[in-house]
Amino acid sequence: MGLLADRASQRKAKLIEKLESVSDAEIVAFAGPNADRFLPAWHDMKDQATGKKSFSLRWCWPAFFFGSAWFLYRRMYALAAAFLFIPILLALFTPIGSTGGSSLAVVLAMFAKAAYVGHAQSKIRKIKARAVSAEDAAAKIVRSGGVSIAGGVIGGSIWVGLVLLTFAPLFAGMTGRS
Repeated sequence: MGLLADRASQRKAKLIEKLESVSDAEIVAFAGPNADRFLPAWHDMKDQATGKKSFSLRWCWPAFFFGSAWFLYRRMYALAAAFLFIPILLALFTPIGSTGGSSLAVVLAMFAKAAYVGHAQSKIRKIKARAVSAEDAAAKIVRSGGVSIAGGVIGGSIWVGLVLLTFAPLFAGMTGRS
């Protein structure tokens, strides 16, 4: 039991060290537009690691309504792909269909900000480890973060297409009536 407790304590200390190596200002610089909306989630993450706070969630309306499009806009491409295909797979292979998509939207909204600040923290640490100077790191943090207008447009287009596909049967039934 002592060995497991020691390992858990070491992991916790390492996590705290990782989180403390990134400042609020770096999170703000990385996040770009609406950065102030991510700071509470960042503080929650640090407080949870140090034991000052237990588990907490932060709601994200854009992630709720736009799902993968929001992740593309925020340059989190792997999560965008995962959350684009999960509802499709749910609809194809389970009887829950669109209900699963609605449930997934709620889960996305609850965890999106935490996922984003975790992503930002990881990217910032990597940038700082490779940078030749503090100025170089600061410039790369700004360039690596922020938002992708192209990602938002592509994600939004996919979202609109999926909404149209969802309602296509309804529209097809309406056009046959005179």
